[in-house]
Amino acid sequence: MGIEFELKYRATAQVQQEIRAEIPGQEHLFSMQTTYYDTPDGTLSARHYTLRRRMENDISVCTLKAPAGDARGEWEVNCDRIEDAISM
Repeated sequence: MGIEFELKYRATAQVQQEIRAEIPGQEHLFSMQTTYYDTPDGTLSARHYTLRRRMENDISVCTLKAPAGDARGEWEVNCDRIEDAISM
C-alpha cells in the first residue's frame, strides 16, 4: 500500500508560464477518463473510500483509496476491468 498526501492548487495562465520557466524539462500531456464505483447503498463513500477505474493514455488503472489519518492509503493495479482489480 502506498500513502497519498495530495495538495491541489489553482494557477492562472501567467503563474503556469512562470512555473514552466522555472522548471526545465519536457511537458507531458495525459488523457484521462475516470469511472467511480460504489455499492447501491453508498457504503464506500459513506466510509470515505474511493474505488475507480481510470484510463490514462489508453492504460487502464484500477485504484482503491482508503482513509489513513491525515493522508489516504492507495492501492493501484493495471487491469482492464474493475471486477478483476477487486479479486486481486
